[in-house]
Amino acid sequence: MLAHYRNDAFTGRKDIIAHLKELLEDKNYNRVALYGLGGAGKTQIALEYVHQCKGLSHVFWVHGSSFLKFGEDYRRIFQTVGISHGGPEPSENEQLSEVKRWFESSASGSWIMILDNADNEADFSGNKSPVSRFVPQSSNGKILITTRSRVVASRQGCHVVEVGKMATEEARKLFFRRFGSIVRLRARDLEASDKRRKALLSEEFCDIHREVDMTESILSTYFITFQRIKEQSPKGADLLQLIAFFDRQKIPEELLVKSGLEGMDHSIEFRRAIGVLLSFSLVTQAEGAPVYELHRLVQHSIQVYLSQEDVRKWRRIGLGVVSRLFPQYEHNVRHICATYLPHALAIVESSDDHLAGPIRYRISLYLHSISHYNEAEIQIRRCIQLEEGTDENDPGSLARYGVLAAVLQSRGRYEEAEKIGRRVLEGRENVLGPDHTDTLASVNNLASVLGQLGNYTEAERLNRRSVLVWILDALGRYDEGETASRCVLDARRRVLGPEHHDTLSSLHSHGAMLRRLGRYEEAEKFYRHALEGREKKLGEGHPDTLSSVDDWAMVLLELGEYAGAEQSARRALWGYQKLWGSDHPSTLTAMGNLGSVLQKLGRYDEAETVLRTAVGGKEKALGPESMVTLLSVNNLALLLHHCGNFEESERLQRGVFENREKTLGPTNAATLSSLNNLASVLRDQGKHEEPEGMFLRALKGSTELYGEEHPETLTCAENLALFLLLCQRYQEAEKMQRRVLEGRKKKLGLDHPNTLISADSLAAVLAGSGRYDEAERMCRWAFEGSERVLGLNHPQTLANLKNLASLVRRAEEASEVEGLPQCL
Repeated sequence: MLAHYRNDAFTGRKDIIAHLKELLEDKNYNRVALYGLGGAGKTQIALEYVHQCKGLSHVFWVHGSSFLKFGEDYRRIFQTVGISHGGPEPSENEQLSEVKRWFESSASGSWIMILDNADNEADFSGNKSPVSRFVPQSSNGKILITTRSRVVASRQGCHVVEVGKMATEEARKLFFRRFGSIVRLRARDLEASDKRRKALLSEEFCDIHREVDMTESILSTYFITFQRIKEQSPKGADLLQLIAFFDRQKIPEELLVKSGLEGMDHSIEFRRAIGVLLSFSLVTQAEGAPVYELHRLVQHSIQVYLSQEDVRKWRRIGLGVVSRLFPQYEHNVRHICATYLPHALAIVESSDDHLAGPIRYRISLYLHSISHYNEAEIQIRRCIQLEEGTDENDPGSLARYGVLAAVLQSRGRYEEAEKIGRRVLEGRENVLGPDHTDTLASVNNLASVLGQLGNYTEAERLNRRSVLVWILDALGRYDEGETASRCVLDARRRVLGPEHHDTLSSLHSHGAMLRRLGRYEEAEKFYRHALEGREKKLGEGHPDTLSSVDDWAMVLLELGEYAGAEQSARRALWGYQKLWGSDHPSTLTAMGNLGSVLQKLGRYDEAETVLRTAVGGKEKALGPESMVTLLSVNNLALLLHHCGNFEESERLQRGVFENREKTLGPTNAATLSSLNNLASVLRDQGKHEEPEGMFLRALKGSTELYGEEHPETLTCAENLALFLLLCQRYQEAEKMQRRVLEGRKKKLGLDHPNTLISADSLAAVLAGSGRYDEAERMCRWAFEGSERVLGLNHPQTLANLKNLASLVRRAEEASEVEGLPQCL
């Protein structure tokens, strides 16, 4: 799928092309790199080579200048060759992996890939770097790389063919082939051009930090061409000068048509103007798409060709059109934002025009939404600098600082975010009043930061102003939280209606509070209703809809409906991957949730792979001490404990507990849960000195937070009962375990997997007391229930069966001992 036309003006380079043919026909060379400075003609040589060899192999042209462009071309290959993947639509990264596997399989046949402009060394830094990991390793095909970096060529294991300057005769032939006999240059014209060129190659020219070695002859060739375009098509010349200030690749036609330039909104005039640029090969058009591309050397040359006054003029025109077309981020315009982002970044670069400020603001909002927090901070800070001198209480200024506070919070810089958030809230209270929606939004944002800093008292005071519920949850005041949540939901239903976006959010939030209270069946109904409403109102791919899908999966998990939980968890993960990509925090959270479901399903190897990926991604994106990261670490530690990897589990659990205790406090629900988990892994290693006090503290705290019948309290009680069993304190263990079993029967039902686990644990306690008949009956009930609910091959069922067999054997041995003569 060669996506480029042949350059009819190609001249010379016969030796290099012959050498390429020799190398790529040799089975010992699968990778060759054309290496040289920008503008040396590497891409044109590669293009000529594949056209001369056309028909011998399938040809795939892939941009290597950035991961974004590489990925777009790979996804185009995925669609063009019709790779069959089965199941739901794969994410964007999964499509890239599918293409790599297709290239490496026999199904791809004989092929050659041109990896063009592979100049960014970071994209090729190792086997796991952004682009390298998707470059196929196969003997089926050949890879021809064009690059300015010898490091890239070396890392890719290429045989290097260096492309230097054209010979004088070749350059002369190329020039006259392009312009023919119509070019008549007089001596004085050459003299004027020479003066012009020397001026352009002065210090001012060097200040643009050019990427290529542009000699006088190269620049003069372009300058002559630009002048001819001005003479033949003034509108074409205007269009070319504007294009030079956008990103040089994937320039949407809309950006040019709606530029405001004279005649560009008229289809015929536009076609004439762009046609001139295409005919001079200064601009190329993607095959079958209204998207244009400008060669890097042409772009730099135009900017050098223009006077400083013209640079300011054309940059300002570009700022105007980008300002009109690049929208403020909302979910429904995310694709437009993604299309125009490279051009918005290019047009504001080095610009101190006041028009650049609002564009940088929108850029920051979009970058924040896709988790590019560092770049988002850079843009919003530059935006604030451009607006320096504005009254700090101006609503626009407060909005800019509000975005900065949100970005800093996302980067985990909570103290800085708090300081700026207080300033924004105070300003909005003074200017807009305490009840304005923007003021209340600032209240919510500041309260969120305070909560992450552990300042729950002030956070609660702030949240009282907006009836938010989450702080009551963080404080463990669940009954108050449930009451407040229901009040908000009832009010929104009454005022806004049942299908309003905010009402659906309250439905979801109330389901979350009920789940926290252990009222899973009620919670499932609220989650389900919120999901149905969001699907109808927002669509299946909206992030709020996916949030409902993910949380619904987790409450199904609590209810023991593992198959439904897996289906929903996978749907959430696929949706987030498609929407945000694999590295977004929401995607990683969904991945961790799927790992927890897979653990309950007994698919431990798969669960461990998923959970480790989620932990690694969150550590990279959010930092190792983020509460969101620690939740995934906790889940991984629980799996490792279950699989018998006690040492790593203990190390991870200690880290989670210590961080939670330090940040959230000793009586926080998450801290107590970590304490219980750590005590359990110590118990199962035979370390009996620490655990009892830890179990008692966790049980006491959980009882005070939730009450005696809450599932979390019952889990703490069961872990303590198993510790008492190991210490042979059978009477205490039995009393505790019977309480757990009865509580789970009442709360979860007879057939819930956790209820059956409690029955099996009670059987172990009874067996320890020598009451084998009772123990066997209890264990048999647990086995039959697990077989019915989970299937015979589930690890829990098999464990029950093993325990039952052991009990039968021990009962028989005890019976034989009782029948022996007393003298023995």
